[in-house]
Amino acid sequence: MEEVGGLGANAFCRAHKYSKLPAEMDALKFLVEIDRRGSYDAVYYDCENLDFEKYITSKGFIKAYGSFSDISYVAPELGVAAVNLSSGYYNAHTQHEYIVRSELERTIQKVVEMIADADTCPKYDYVKRAVKSYDWHTVFYQDKELLYGAKTKSPVTFVDDFGAFDEEVAQKKLPNEYEQIYTELLEIYTEEELEKYREEYGEEYGDQVLYEIYIDEWGPFYAQQEKRLV
Repeated sequence: MEEVGGLGANAFCRAHKYSKLPAEMDALKFLVEIDRRGSYDAVYYDCENLDFEKYITSKGFIKAYGSFSDISYVAPELGVAAVNLSSGYYNAHTQHEYIVRSELERTIQKVVEMIADADTCPKYDYVKRAVKSYDWHTVFYQDKELLYGAKTKSPVTFVDDFGAFDEEVAQKKLPNEYEQIYTELLEIYTEEELEKYREEYGEEYGDQVLYEIYIDEWGPFYAQQEKRLV
């Protein structure tokens, strides 16, 4: 159900809220999801527990950014930190999708280590991020060290899900509302595939074709709930 807006995760949260799940759920120390593209990514979404991030990094993963997954709902409901780890897949939801089995197996082995650590490690609480990285209608100041490695602050006019100004997307001169959509679609499509869609359907639909692809992938429910599209 995740593909149409986390409906299953929402149902889980409702069940937990009304005490319809086992009491052991409240004893969990952290959550791990294996549903991220690539090989070493660790995505925390709106959770910002730095101690937990340090622990996950010690296992060889690198902090990355994403827009949404089931743990975006489940982690705050249970009150524990959560991470989505790479599972070795690439070009998801396309005709060119594939998985590198060795990368998936490496992640599984690391998760086995985490399970073994759970007996002695502390509980990592859910800490809500102060500002959502995908607040793309708002101009705000963001630490330039995150963007470019500098120690000063600078205004950012477009912040994508990866917490940085995407100059390559901006250079495509898309209308502002489509820059964010294009950036998120790059999670599951190659640039060549998106440009082919724009070329084939641009004359008839314009950049609205990007919106249609987005809805096909994430579902209108999620788009409306998160008010991601206008």
